[in-house]
Amino acid sequence: MTNFTFFINGDPEQKLEFMTKRILNGGFIGRNQEQVKKHIQELAELGVPAPKETPVFYPLLPNKLTTNQELEVVGTGNSGEVEFVLLYTAEGLFVGVGSDHTDRDLEKSSILKSKQVYPNIMCPDVWSYDDVIDHWDELEMRSWLGSAKEILYQEGTLAQLMRPEDLRERAESLIAGELQGTVLFSGTLATLEELRFNEYFNMELLDRKRNKKLTYSYKVQPLKWFKGELEG
Repeated sequence: MTNFTFFINGDPEQKLEFMTKRILNGGFIGRNQEQVKKHIQELAELGVPAPKETPVFYPLLPNKLTTNQELEVVGTGNSGEVEFVLLYTAEGLFVGVGSDHTDRDLEKSSILKSKQVYPNIMCPDVWSYDDVIDHWDELEMRSWLGSAKEILYQEGTLAQLMRPEDLRERAESLIAGELQGTVLFSGTLATLEELRFNEYFNMELLDRKRNKKLTYSYKVQPLKWFKGELEG
């Protein structure tokens, strides 16, 4: 279990102390099955087998969450993907934004194992779900590649994805015990182009109604200090 301090609405005076007990990563959770098929197809083009049914959820080890903005990786066969994040706490449900950074090479043989290689990266600022529940579908989610956001990589509204209530029902059926202490990464939007590696990943969850946004970025650094051959 890992302890985190999050900040409600980005306010350093409104702290949310959170102990991570378990992590679930969702996949293929789109409400529009045509969009789901598009994401499955882009993965299939990389050699990733299609799931037997959707949506799917993958358990992660509880230490696979970070708010660090630097990520060391092996090679360039990996990439990020923007997702909304749900934190189940004693104080209620909180919403954040994060990236499920995935080893695309390993994903071809095991999606579950590919999720364990790199941590989920999350913005330390969160919102109360109660503050956005009445206009949830209007929230916008985006990601960009490049140090200056040169490439718009993903874009859409949360109306494209399953609602938190539906995700909760599914999560409860998969978890032994209570949900408190669970971090749930939603699953992502299809990319606007092919899946690709970049040294900079930027993500955003935008609430136009309240004129607020959660935004975060991280740098991906391929391993350089090792001078031998990387095999296996």
